[in-house]
Amino acid sequence: MYSIKNPKLRMLLVVSGFMIILILGCQGQDNQNHKMSGVIDGFHLYSYYAGSAFTASEFVSAGCKKIAISPTYTEKELNEMLEPSKMAAAEYKIPYYIEREFLTTKLFSPSLTDGKNVILFVQNQTVLEEYFALKKKKKDAIENGTLPDVEDEIAWKFGKLLSYSDEKIKELMVQEKE
Repeated sequence: MYSIKNPKLRMLLVVSGFMIILILGCQGQDNQNHKMSGVIDGFHLYSYYAGSAFTASEFVSAGCKKIAISPTYTEKELNEMLEPSKMAAAEYKIPYYIEREFLTTKLFSPSLTDGKNVILFVQNQTVLEEYFALKKKKKDAIENGTLPDVEDEIAWKFGKLLSYSDEKIKELMVQEKE
């Protein structure tokens, strides 16, 4: 039998297993607009979203991540998922923030969040303020015409807030975006 001594890795494996069970065990209406519908019989999008909120909250609470991001939501989906997300954040005693204008950087394709909402689960208010400072820095750079000078720095710092490794940040920054 294998023993995993790293508590963060052990938690990741447990929660990943939970998510697989949650997805496979969900019953209810399919959401035809989601890539998993049709692949998994009985897939229920809102159950998946709720599981994601609890997983994100647990990762942040355990110190695995400074910020975790929910799936992207339409306004209707956000309204449906707000209460489960609040419950998840409350259970793990962490702050959350509804983000309607997600910080776009070289890490992700802007098309992923364009016109969508996310919920940020954060370790504490200081982390949220760091996120807001990055958004302001980008806004100021756009207004001043200096975005090319600071774009990599903003992406790098955001990757660090997401608790990504240096290697992952480098990979995402050079990856072709849609």
